[in-house]
Amino acid sequence: GGTNPIGTYTSFGTITNNGQITVKDGVAMTGVNGSSLINTNNINITSSTGTSTGMGIVGLSRRTTSLGTPDTPENYGVDTGLMTSATKSIDISNSGNISATGANVIGIYAENNTDVIKTNTVVSNTGKITLGDNSTGIMVTNTKGNDTSKGVMLTLSGSGSSDIKVGNASIGIY
Repeated sequence: GGTNPIGTYTSFGTITNNGQITVKDGVAMTGVNGSSLINTNNINITSSTGTSTGMGIVGLSRRTTSLGTPDTPENYGVDTGLMTSATKSIDISNSGNISATGANVIGIYAENNTDVIKTNTVVSNTGKITLGDNSTGIMVTNTKGNDTSKGVMLTLSGSGSSDIKVGNASIGIY
């Protein structure tokens, strides 16, 4: 219940879905501040109206305010700035299935909203993403403008046959 519910959330932690997460008009998995989000089974985003806005997996370098801007840094995790080359500010891995029954859904969303270099901000998809109309399979973004050292590293592999399927007026990877 509730408006835009979150199925699971962590800051500087790990969430592994080996089962089933179903959310209605919400987000299945959210991680910020150096979190690792792993989906090996099923994520389902459902809609009561067919025009919901939902997301399967969301990773942010730093949590955001209600205005969408980076929040005050935490005093733990990657927000402290103590990172090595192996430390990830976002680490998303999907080898399972992400599906939605409604429109306007994002399967995987990763936002590097700090000064972390892109090799420390990673998304890997070897699974299946099946979404409806006006949706985006995978969206990665960098709020640091045109700085090419920032951003998100995206790795894709699969069968090459319908690994990411989206409906009308949709985008596979953005």
